[in-house]
Amino acid sequence: NDTRRMMHWGIIGWGWMIACLAVGLRFGIIGVAWGYTVGVVTLLWPCLAYAFKGTSFRVLEVLATMVAPVIAAACGAAVMLLRPWLEQPSAILNLLIMGTLATVVWLLVTLLLPSGRRTLMAIPAIVRKKSIE
Repeated sequence: NDTRRMMHWGIIGWGWMIACLAVGLRFGIIGVAWGYTVGVVTLLWPCLAYAFKGTSFRVLEVLATMVAPVIAAACGAAVMLLRPWLEQPSAILNLLIMGTLATVVWLLVTLLLPSGRRTLMAIPAIVRKKSIE
C-alpha cells in the first residue's frame, strides 16, 4: 500500500532529520546548517531506493542524470570564492556581479558537458510543447 509506505518513510526520514538537527543545535546556527546538510545527504540514497522499490527506476541511473547539473552548480558556486577580490561598496552591485559571474560559469560548464549541452538544446522544444498545451 503506497499510503502506508509514505507514512513509514515520513516517520523514518523526519525522525532522522530531527536527530541531525538536534545534534547540530548544540553547535549553534552553523551546526544546524551542517546537521541539515548531513541529514539530506545521508537520506538521498535510501529515499530514492525506497521510492523506486517495485518500479523500473534504479537509483544509480537517477543519480547519474544529476552529475552534470551538480558539477555545473558547484563551479558556479565556486565563483563566490572570488568575492573578497571583487567586493564592492554596494550590496546590489555585489549581487549583480557575483550572480552574473556564477551564471556565466554555470552556463559555460553546462555547455562543456555533453549531457548538459543535450539538456540545454532540448529546452526550446519543451517550452514550445508546453505553450501549445
